[in-house]
Amino acid sequence: MENLEQADGNLVVDYGFLSRHYAQAVGNLLLVRPRVLGGKNKEFSESKPRQYPVEFAGTSVQSDVFDISLPVGYQADEIPDPVEVSAPFAEYTSKFEIAGNVLRYTRLLTLNKCKYR
Repeated sequence: MENLEQADGNLVVDYGFLSRHYAQAVGNLLLVRPRVLGGKNKEFSESKPRQYPVEFAGTSVQSDVFDISLPVGYQADEIPDPVEVSAPFAEYTSKFEIAGNVLRYTRLLTLNKCKYR
């Protein structure tokens, strides 16, 4: 952990783990679900007018970077397109990159309002 004593700095948590059989073999392909831990979505619908505002605990910037090492002999056949979503209360981006045998998944969520109607 970094910046625990710095109230005006970003809290950084860096960790690693190994998960055997995380990827699924399908024929000669290896399917990987890159979203490793947690989600950045809130469960609410925009399909009808809301009666009460959505309320978040506070504003925040949440950034994740996941590096997934591909097994020897495998390479990325395709990766999803980058995602950029902007709403009145938040912005979200995510992207995938390949460097050698490492699949890097980066996502950023910025909540800039505590309440949204």
